[in-house]
Amino acid sequence: DHFRNKIVQVTDERVKIMSEVIKSMRVIKMYCWESFIGQKVHQIRKWVRSRIENVHLSASELFSREIIQYGCYCTKAIPV
Repeated sequence: DHFRNKIVQVTDERVKIMSEVIKSMRVIKMYCWESFIGQKVHQIRKWVRSRIENVHLSASELFSREIIQYGCYCTKAIPV
């Protein structure tokens, strides 16, 4: 749930920025800023991708830790 909230926050920020770009498309076209805005959009997408990857890595590390702890618990419970 915590990780999903982080992903939702990042996605909301991306959607907000992209909607601002779409709303101001006439101004962007009028001043020929397409390439500049395109680069900014690419940077935003790259940033969002890295944030989501970080959240997924954190979640997988937490899950791996729990599995290792459970495995250690199970092996201690089994007499040798």
